[in-house]
Amino acid sequence: MFSRVRIISILLVAALGVSGFFAGRYFLAGGGSEAQQPSPLDQIAPRQTEEAAEPRFKGELLGIALAPSMDQLPLEAQQAQARLTSGGCVGIPVEQAGALNAPRPLALPDGYVLKQGYPQATACSGRPSGLEWDFTVSGAQNIPADVTVIRVITRYATPDAAASRVSVQTINGRQAVVVTPATPDGLAQRSNAFFPEPFGMTAIYAFNLSQEELLKVAVAVAEATQ
Repeated sequence: MFSRVRIISILLVAALGVSGFFAGRYFLAGGGSEAQQPSPLDQIAPRQTEEAAEPRFKGELLGIALAPSMDQLPLEAQQAQARLTSGGCVGIPVEQAGALNAPRPLALPDGYVLKQGYPQATACSGRPSGLEWDFTVSGAQNIPADVTVIRVITRYATPDAAASRVSVQTINGRQAVVVTPATPDGLAQRSNAFFPEPFGMTAIYAFNLSQEELLKVAVAVAEATQ
């Protein structure tokens, strides 16, 4: 149930990883028991403060609308979201996901472990709407990183990112909108990649993953979705 609720939250354009960010801060601070001890997070705090003061990205790239929050997305995206969820969302068998299924097996690099029970599929308002794979891997500072790959029928998302972190890149022959972490190591930060699809998009949502690893995942996703 939790994972399907998360698929629905992505379809609702929720900012994936907020809870993970605060959990990461707590963990890196020593779980609260040694909060006064210097933590690895202190290394990136100045850069995060600087990045937070930069203009946020709001616009459309490769036909995908991005903004820091749902109410800042174009009206047509907000209306599409309302229509999509008006009939409710439920879990469905993966084999019923139709065009959302990747053309080739999704094989991430060595070290990425697919979480138990995945992939999982969701239908909203009676149509297949989301197909999700969740992985874990040793991330920045050897702290576990979470990576979600999801194919959805929407083309909008809400990364709260400085414009300097958002770009269009060609990855393994496919164009994608890439949102890099604020610092290259990705420590306690979110990052993304969005590939446009005929049905919507394939998206990568990562937490505590380095910029280098994000691009490695994106190469594997591009290969699976060619």
